[in-house]
Amino acid sequence: VQLTTKATNTIERKAYELLFALKYFNKRKIDLISNVECLKFFSEEEINIFAKSCKLKLSTLESESVIPMISEVALRNLMARNQPTKNIVDEGTAKGRFDTFVHFYKFAFNRCHGHDLLPLKKQEDYNRCLIELTTSRKSMGRWKKSFSDPFQSHFPDEKYFELLEITQAKSNKNPFHSKIRNELIIKIIIETGLRRGAVAKLKISDVFNDRQPRIRVTRTPDDVTDKRRNKAAQKTKAHVSAISTQLAKKIEYYIKEIRGNLPNTQTHEFVFVTEKDSRNTLGQPLSLRSYNQIFEKISNTLSVEVTPHILRHKWNEIFDIDIDSLAKELNLDSQTKEDIRKYAMGWTANSKMADIYNNFRLALKTKDYHLTRQKELSSRITSQNISG
Repeated sequence: VQLTTKATNTIERKAYELLFALKYFNKRKIDLISNVECLKFFSEEEINIFAKSCKLKLSTLESESVIPMISEVALRNLMARNQPTKNIVDEGTAKGRFDTFVHFYKFAFNRCHGHDLLPLKKQEDYNRCLIELTTSRKSMGRWKKSFSDPFQSHFPDEKYFELLEITQAKSNKNPFHSKIRNELIIKIIIETGLRRGAVAKLKISDVFNDRQPRIRVTRTPDDVTDKRRNKAAQKTKAHVSAISTQLAKKIEYYIKEIRGNLPNTQTHEFVFVTEKDSRNTLGQPLSLRSYNQIFEKISNTLSVEVTPHILRHKWNEIFDIDIDSLAKELNLDSQTKEDIRKYAMGWTANSKMADIYNNFRLALKTKDYHLTRQKELSSRITSQNISG
């Protein structure tokens, strides 16, 4: 797989996927490279068992003493033991493991025999193995690790308001050393629904504090000015997100009065920087790991998980309320409302992501409809009884 142009997170994910496969076969005492070199290929049963094993957590597999002799029956028992969701991984994780292994397997074969003229029987065996790999991949099926309750908000309102309170720089409950910086990071995500990577790669020239305060979100995967080991990346398309006047002013204050007084900030344009001289990083762009640590501390303070993704869900809940009011005022149809959502979130025109965020709103409207109908029916029955 050509990964040189991929985001750091993608490269890291692929590495863990390959590590899973290598640990799996090592546990079974199968030397992948040696087998490829001597043209010894997997059987149909071995491939099917590996495909099913990709669905299991690595910790579950490693805890089993039966791994070297694991069978179809043993795998089914592992998946069904206790609560299945505790033993299996998400569909994307499982299929990612399998796909990455197949790419690696083909790479290893081409590296060893790409220029060789193989005996006809061995070439047929290799082709059969590839067909079995493709067949097993298709047979992995579809599944959901957890059930999503459309009536359950991804982030309870009371915790959301508590979050707004404790992340204010002036709050006595603010748990951070860099209070203003972290307040701005949280507020940008809340107001715009941006991803962590988009905030991490935000530059001074991308922030506009004029008559229409806004943030410009760009896609520059090969940004030579980003010297971080794990470079920030923007997954969705380039777009502009409006922000409040108050937020724009606070960002401007931070850039001039806090960031501007730190050393090393003249060497780059990234907005958010380290404010502690840990490992000589003072004034350098804030690492992606530091962004994760910010949300870990908030989660611990609130005693509930808080991530940028969860705040994106909350942004969409709030958007639903605001856009419905705006739609009535401007007479917007449903398609226009969703187009506004897609632009604000940086999704492509044909993106289906909006459907996911609509589940909560549609579920509530359906519930309201059924409650109204029940009240009407109860009212009719009561009226009939009285008149009877």
